[in-house]
Amino acid sequence: MKVACQTILWGSRLDDPIEVFQTIYELGFQGVEICQPPGVLPSAKELRAILEALDLEFVGFYGG
Repeated sequence: MKVACQTILWGSRLDDPIEVFQTIYELGFQGVEICQPPGVLPSAKELRAILEALDLEFVGFYGG
């Protein structure tokens, strides 16, 4: 699996998580490790829906 790590490149918050995960998908990654704290992310339900729509696997939280 080609995993996308370090979403921190987008900053401490993901202002547009759909755009971030779409970019990761378009770069050919199959999974994503999220570096932002859960409190600044969409709800777990929303996050799951975004990742499923893009066929991305959630790998885990970095340091979270």
